[in-house]
Amino acid sequence: MSLRTQFSRLLRPQPSGSGEKALTSKQKWILRNLDFLKPFVTPRNAETSLVVSIDHSLWQICIFFIFLLCSLEYCETLGVHNFFCCTAL
Repeated sequence: MSLRTQFSRLLRPQPSGSGEKALTSKQKWILRNLDFLKPFVTPRNAETSLVVSIDHSLWQICIFFIFLLCSLEYCETLGVHNFFCCTAL
């Protein structure tokens, strides 16, 4: 990893809950000696996979409710008004 990459990563705020870790001597040296690069380092928003996992979870919830609704309709056609009794059939 290049010195510039290390420097830009050290400038980023740490995620909440990660705790305050002491910088190593190498990290301190990088921050001190590459300080002139600050005007040229631009933070960018990174794509996250979290959106995909939320979409996947939402999809699973939708499928579950569709299954539940279909099951309730099936129970009503059998004349059973209690879904849990119907599933035991």
